[in-house]
Amino acid sequence: MNHLVNILSNITGRKVIFPFYHAVADTIPIHLKHLYSVRNTALFERDIQLFLKNYEAISIAKASEYYAKNNKHAFCLTFDDGLREFKELAWPILKKYYVPVTLFVNTAFVDNKDLFYRFKASLIMDKLLSESAIDFKKTNEILGTNLQNKNSLIQFIMQINYANRGKLDALAILFKVDFTQYLKDNKPYLTTAELLELQSEGVTIGAHSHDHPLFNELSLSEQLLQISKSMNWVIENFKQDIKAFSFPFTDFGLKAKLFENIFDKENPILNISMGTAGIKKEVFANHLQRIPLENSLKTAKQILIKEYLYYIIKFLLNKNTIRR
Repeated sequence: MNHLVNILSNITGRKVIFPFYHAVADTIPIHLKHLYSVRNTALFERDIQLFLKNYEAISIAKASEYYAKNNKHAFCLTFDDGLREFKELAWPILKKYYVPVTLFVNTAFVDNKDLFYRFKASLIMDKLLSESAIDFKKTNEILGTNLQNKNSLIQFIMQINYANRGKLDALAILFKVDFTQYLKDNKPYLTTAELLELQSEGVTIGAHSHDHPLFNELSLSEQLLQISKSMNWVIENFKQDIKAFSFPFTDFGLKAKLFENIFDKENPILNISMGTAGIKKEVFANHLQRIPLENSLKTAKQILIKEYLYYIIKFLLNKNTIRR
């Protein structure tokens, strides 16, 4: 075990960790290009080697148990969004090292039926970067803005939220970006058949909402609908014992009432859910916080050390437990 990682995990008492990714790619696809730092296969494999040197690899079915006992160093790996790169590049590496993994999917996008609105923004941004002349009059009419230069336009587009995602479809027409053709040509998402194949090889399939909204912008009823709709689809298609869900973007700002509903003792919607706040304690035992590995291209060791040190600082400020 790495000496410093070992010391920090013991000091913090956080022996069980939950690293997560979206994609692994040696050539970054345009729909991911402008969103986050995608790790190549070599860096991803080094991450996995680091995790295996320091922690036992466990499946999501054991996650809550290990986390509650907290007496062994362990890691539970997950991927979000159900992207093609998982099957083609990440899964072969994970199979090589016998690492169990859960793949969380958005039911609106499986089989390339539609495209996540942030992916649409990345495609539009890429097109704009190569545009020499932009019709700002028509653009501002669509957006309800008064933008005058390319940089401010790109910045605005990348901040469009779930509620206003329809503006991206209108901009795509204006800038001649064909989302339907992109889905057809590139097939960014895995199909149901491919997910079933992965499941047969040992991958657990989880839900990641229907169409990837930021949950703290939704009402409680909308939140529950997103969870139940996507989870029911996973149950129907994959018939697993575990009902696992990862919140898209973040679980920041979500209230206790939501978790009381999804973990209702009489009729629970989920067995386990996951956020993205790093190494943090939670008041709900079956809700676990994951560590993002794509905020930079630093090594997993560097990211873990930073997470542990941040946890210690939060502990000193009495802010290392997320309260709802």
